[in-house]
Amino acid sequence: MLLKKETELQENAKKEMLEQLLVLTKAMDPTGPYFAGSQVGLVDIMLAPFAIRFFILKHYRGFQVPSGDESPFARFNKWYIAIKERDSTGKTSASDEEYIGIYKRYTDDTGQSLVATAIRQGTALP
Repeated sequence: MLLKKETELQENAKKEMLEQLLVLTKAMDPTGPYFAGSQVGLVDIMLAPFAIRFFILKHYRGFQVPSGDESPFARFNKWYIAIKERDSTGKTSASDEEYIGIYKRYTDDTGQSLVATAIRQGTALP
C-alpha cells in the first residue's frame, strides 16, 4: 500500500489489508487483551512491530482500521491499544516523527535499499 502510486492500487491494498485483519481479529481470544488471552505471547510479539507502524499508512495513504465498539475490528483495536501501551513496545520503537521520515522514501520512490528496489520491481526480497 505504501509503495503503490496509483490510487486504485492503494485502495485495493487497503481493502485487502482490512480483509486480512478481519481474519486475524476473528482468530483472537474474545476477551484478550492480547492475541491469545491475558498474557502477551509470541503472536503479539511478532505482530507488534507491524501494527505500531499503522500510523504511517494513515499519514501517507489515509488508511486506518475502523474503530468503535460496534466495529468488526473492536477486538483488534483492543489488542492494538494493549500492545502499543506496553512498556517494552515503547522502549524498542522509534518516535512517530522518526518513522515518518524513514518511510517517506518509500512513498516518493527514492528508497535505494535492496528491499526497496526488490519491492518496486516486484521481485523476491533479498
